[in-house]
Amino acid sequence: MKIKSFIYYWLPVIIYAGLIFYFSSLSQPLPSGIPSFNYMDLLLHASEYFVLSALLLRAFLYSAAKRPYMVSIIVSALYGISDEIHQLFVPGRVFAASDMLANAFGASLVLLYFLIRKHTKSYKTKAATE
Repeated sequence: MKIKSFIYYWLPVIIYAGLIFYFSSLSQPLPSGIPSFNYMDLLLHASEYFVLSALLLRAFLYSAAKRPYMVSIIVSALYGISDEIHQLFVPGRVFAASDMLANAFGASLVLLYFLIRKHTKSYKTKAATE
């Protein structure tokens, strides 16, 4: 793999995973005073792992991995599990199964997003040719 390809495809994955780890290391990752709502934490987890899964998918597609969609979802979900285990050792943070489910859900939304995007593109192409 060329260094340019590594920087372009894999470095964003590494940096983003590092940011997840960093914010998980903080006792209070969000600044106080931010308005919150029910299930905000779960929405943040799902969003965070949607991005991680999308970055992984991009890298796996470039790498010509077999089943890149499934691999990106599985790797993201496993990273989410390791993130929750990591939080066991951070004062003020807790291990939460609901967060793990939100992480896996967010990661799997990448598949839905790309299926919808693919369907929309094919619909637009059909409409343009008719």
